[in-house]
Amino acid sequence: MTKAIRINGPSRVFDSDVNYREECKFALEPSVTTLIELATEAGWSRDQVVFALLSIAADVVDRALLEDEPTYQ
Repeated sequence: MTKAIRINGPSRVFDSDVNYREECKFALEPSVTTLIELATEAGWSRDQVVFALLSIAADVVDRALLEDEPTYQ
């Protein structure tokens, strides 16, 4: 059975503080690294996996801007 990956929640209320963004990045990094490893083990090149993740992130930002719902500060 596969172990579920847990992502830590924020330790503070949302604000535009750099520390909040860094905390979020720190919480997501292990899961993103695992995702990249899984994709490369499946046969995808690391460069293509990273490009795909960046493309997906850009699509999320584009959709949020079109919906006038900023997802980042």
